[in-house]
Amino acid sequence: MEREGVTGFSGVPSNFMILLSTSSFASRKFEHLRYFTQAGGAMAPEVIRRLMSAFPNKEIYIMYGLTEASPRVSYVPPRRLKDKVGSIGIPLAGVRLKVLKEDGSEAAVGEEGEIAVSGDNVMLGYWNEPEESKLVLKGSWLLTGDLGRKDGEGYFWIVGRKKDIIKAGGNRVSAKEIEECILELVTVAEVAVIGVPDSILGEAIKAFVVPKKGEKPTKTDIQNYCRSRLGDNNVPTQVEFALSLPKYQSGKVNKEVLRSQARSSL
Repeated sequence: MEREGVTGFSGVPSNFMILLSTSSFASRKFEHLRYFTQAGGAMAPEVIRRLMSAFPNKEIYIMYGLTEASPRVSYVPPRRLKDKVGSIGIPLAGVRLKVLKEDGSEAAVGEEGEIAVSGDNVMLGYWNEPEESKLVLKGSWLLTGDLGRKDGEGYFWIVGRKKDIIKAGGNRVSAKEIEECILELVTVAEVAVIGVPDSILGEAIKAFVVPKKGEKPTKTDIQNYCRSRLGDNNVPTQVEFALSLPKYQSGKVNKEVLRSQARSSL
């Protein structure tokens, strides 16, 4: 990037986590670089803050999109990033967003529900999968599978994926919230949280943690920090340390592989 005078850098959250935690990326000047763009899943607020701190004079575009509504749905204007860290921003021109409650009605400001998107960027349907298409396409609206809310300024915030809500001991727990908490630890480079079958709790919380180079966080460190920040219901009962996390070609963490590994170890 320095040699070629690169002016823009795009990545998914895991790209930024790895670069900021395990390389000299944050200490470099990149004199030609003008902006960063991020999409491919919600990036933890702590990672955004690290990027802002390392590159205070670069524009950082936090964006939201999904394959079914390519290429993008919303973005946070760089001038608002400081006070909207963690938000996926406002809809792009020509795109509409809303939050739907379980009964299909639109949620009020601050109320949680499923994010839906409408616009010319929304797909016509899954190829040769009419039944799957019916599950996500409701009139002109696409159900994203992301749970979120809208604030009073029209900015949207993701709470978690519907399939990433863990039902542990009768409590609904957000894997995203726990991941963001663990990433606040300076000893942690990457983390993924899933629910695993448990004979007592129904589902137990399991965290896969990649330590930063030279660091050795313990299971107790992880659990105590989650307890202090989120309370007892959000503490992983299982913590597994790894050198890396499985990823798709896009760079996003492949939780299906982690779930399969967890099931096979039972």
